[in-house]
Amino acid sequence: MDAEFDAIAQAMSGLMSMTGADEPTMVGTYIADYVAGMYGAIGTLNALRHRDRTGEGQVVDIASVDSIFSCLATQAAASVTAGVVPRRVGARDALTAPGNVFRASDGYIYIHGGTNALFPRLCAAMGRPELAQDPRFVDVGARVAHVEEIEATVQAWVEERTTEEAGPPLTRYGIPWGPVLSVPDVIASDYARERELMLDLEHPVLGRVPVPASPLRLSATPPRLRRSTPDAGQDTDEVLLNVGFSQRDVAAFRNDAVV
Repeated sequence: MDAEFDAIAQAMSGLMSMTGADEPTMVGTYIADYVAGMYGAIGTLNALRHRDRTGEGQVVDIASVDSIFSCLATQAAASVTAGVVPRRVGARDALTAPGNVFRASDGYIYIHGGTNALFPRLCAAMGRPELAQDPRFVDVGARVAHVEEIEATVQAWVEERTTEEAGPPLTRYGIPWGPVLSVPDVIASDYARERELMLDLEHPVLGRVPVPASPLRLSATPPRLRRSTPDAGQDTDEVLLNVGFSQRDVAAFRNDAVV
């Protein structure tokens, strides 16, 4: 078991890249797998409803590429109809401005004040109400055209403050914002505790093991994690018996090294 966990740790370290002298950051996660899984569940539910109405089954065909392609949203249509070629914009909102991650004196925060309704309120929160009348920033189109300039203005305001100091005026004027947190920060947050994002499950060898909880919240049938991850082959006999094999069959499978 220790060797298995060492292998997992080595694999996880391979997902890290060095972006500074000694600052490791995750390069990403398996989004296509997760999205495909969700579409698989949605497709299965649709197939079950069809079966309930007609008595007929059907094939649910889900591909990772198809699933992640759907996440392009309007970009795919814009590419075909308007010839727009999307480019990397990082955390920047591609359609309005300003909406990006900004560096505070003690970390980073995300601020979105890019719509025509939000921008004057952001200006007021920063103590710069005159910016809302600046021809460069007067509407969404103008601000997107001058995105570097407006982001530099917001950055100058943010960097003079800590994340805790920047937050209250933004909240007071109804500006969506939030601190950029590390994974440990999220896990340790009040929100994670209140929503029980992590649960401790008992493992027969490792003892109490923390695992992510289900994000589903159902009032009548909430999902429950009854046990930790099973060992390889732990439930093989039960599965084979449930699908119709006898105890004698299972014993023969094991004797012949089939399972």
